[in-house]
Amino acid sequence: MAGALWSYKPFDRTKPGSLYQAGKDLLNQHSVDALILAPVAPDDAARLLVEVSIPYIFIDSPLPSASPLSVIAQNPFKGGQTAGHIMKLLRGNGTFAVIRMYATAYNLRERSRGFQSYFENNTNCRVIDSICPYETTDGVFEFMDELFCLHPDINGIFVTHTEAFMFGQYLSYTGKKEQVALIGYDLQTENQQGLVQGNIDCIISQRPEYQGHTSVYEIYRSMLLSQSRADKIHIPIDILFAESAPEYNMSSL
Repeated sequence: MAGALWSYKPFDRTKPGSLYQAGKDLLNQHSVDALILAPVAPDDAARLLVEVSIPYIFIDSPLPSASPLSVIAQNPFKGGQTAGHIMKLLRGNGTFAVIRMYATAYNLRERSRGFQSYFENNTNCRVIDSICPYETTDGVFEFMDELFCLHPDINGIFVTHTEAFMFGQYLSYTGKKEQVALIGYDLQTENQQGLVQGNIDCIISQRPEYQGHTSVYEIYRSMLLSQSRADKIHIPIDILFAESAPEYNMSSL
């Protein structure tokens, strides 16, 4: 790996086979010694890894059926439980919706399961598990119209992934934000703006820059220095509100 070069390949997680094909293209076009993978499309990831014989590391999410060098990720179940705890503090009792856009993603399923588990013994709270099939703002607005038509008493929403800002825009546009608390995941630019503007109440961050840096470093330690490595590196559950979001610097953590 002397003079190592780094290449990456994007994929569309909404299209079955996209991650697998992107991985195959990357491996065919380059001489690859190690792979860093976010297995957010688990079927594709498992199919790809069966065909590779190089070391690999997972970021963002574990994949229980695989055997990576290391997993650098937050505990998604505990992340969901944390969101439940925050929702309880924000709204007390009520009807809460937990929303996923990607039905097969392991980490999103676990976040949803963790959120629901927090309220399982609370008879004054009801949790609706919903899957939004749209990725566009128009699609999200249509989905939310239907969700509130079916459940007009919703007073809290947990979005398990990075698109929380779209749901915040809907709540603001329809005048529902005063009655509905919104918790999301990942402090990307739009979510940070949503926090500051008041469209989102809380964001849980999983330090993506740190995950990326650490994954490269663990490959370096393992393959070049032959040092021992941790099977799992747990990412802290960072909780951000409007007051703390502007100064939050994920790259320095």
